[in-house]
Amino acid sequence: PGTDYEYSNFGYALIGRVIELTSGQTYEEFVREHVLCPIGADEMQQANTRAADLHSDEVNYTDPMYRLYPSVMSDDRPYELYPYARYNVENMDAHGAWVATAEELARFVSDFTTMTTSSLLDFSDVDYMFNENSQTSAYGAGWQRAGTTRFHNGSLRGTWAFIIRRDDGVTISVVFNGRSNGVNTPVADDDFDIYTNLMAAATD
Repeated sequence: PGTDYEYSNFGYALIGRVIELTSGQTYEEFVREHVLCPIGADEMQQANTRAADLHSDEVNYTDPMYRLYPSVMSDDRPYELYPYARYNVENMDAHGAWVATAEELARFVSDFTTMTTSSLLDFSDVDYMFNENSQTSAYGAGWQRAGTTRFHNGSLRGTWAFIIRRDDGVTISVVFNGRSNGVNTPVADDDFDIYTNLMAAATD
């Protein structure tokens, strides 16, 4: 630790377990109490894998090619729609299993817009999070960098989200209930084009 850099989803999953062991709470309980509720994003919640277990106010997730996949959630691997079968989302709690609206993501990012007024972290922590360190050239602690703009995106089959935080305080938050990049359909890469254009505008 502290000597090299490697992007790792599994590393975030381990951090989730450390939080549980040290706090005595579940990962979701801890994050909701100490991060989401204080900034007004308290309606964010952890996702479930199966379509039958979607939250009441959650969207349906789509695959442009309407593919089926043998579900990882059952030993007999029945074929189900790709977004509800490819991953065990419950196991991904600390590295990509939050359900949020674009507004809630913006609330999260906006807490760090002014580094000296964050309600969650002090100046040195925000500085470390947003800025490169000796192990990385364009990545802070969980944030990518493009000039003075900070951003990140994440996706699975059936969903894609990205957040952009400009140095002037403007926050851009976008969520999709599908992912078209890399698929052989007329809408292929439409979402990636939107992301690319927004990044170009944000860093112009």
